[in-house]
Amino acid sequence: MFKRLDWPLISAFVERWQPDTNTFHMPFGEITILLHDVYNILRLRVAGNMVSTTPSTDVLRDACSVTMDMTPDDLSEVCGTKTIWQGSGVLTDKIFESTLAVDRDFSEQLDAYLWLVLGGTLFVDKSGNRTHPSFLHELCHTDVPINEYAWGTAALAYLYRQLGTASRKGADSIAGCLTLLQAWIYEYFSCFRPQQGTLTRDLQIPRASA
Repeated sequence: MFKRLDWPLISAFVERWQPDTNTFHMPFGEITILLHDVYNILRLRVAGNMVSTTPSTDVLRDACSVTMDMTPDDLSEVCGTKTIWQGSGVLTDKIFESTLAVDRDFSEQLDAYLWLVLGGTLFVDKSGNRTHPSFLHELCHTDVPINEYAWGTAALAYLYRQLGTASRKGADSIAGCLTLLQAWIYEYFSCFRPQQGTLTRDLQIPRASA
């Protein structure tokens, strides 16, 4: 994902983001990414069960322990300069190592796979090597099918928050679904598209792929 991003273009729009209104302030007025944009660009649900706010640290740590088959002490093991588990995310490489073992149950491998997919597309951590555990609650501790959650709404809210953080003085990176942001820019500002001309429109498929 990071290799396909137009960083100068994204940076230019981040500089115009106003956290108080969650809008881009442009010379012609204000504009922002809306839920119908998320649906048409990524084809993600924007109506359905709400993705909960971040559960307590203990709940998330327990979910990580089950999913990764590690004890809390194992999660606190130092790897490099930091521990495997941190409130901001879990080392992605360790998730792969602990969940792809052949002796793990398929359901546990599936939970880990979905965790990595969501963390690597919609809820990207700006470190580039950690995956946030906040939505493990939805994957492991509820009886609601994953496809009934409004992931599009959660992804947009997360991107709003990350844009607000990135727009602050001294910020040097950004997290969130930048595929959505860049595709949205191409939709509304055709002059920035890498390939000019008429885009093929098929309402049955997403405008971009996360």
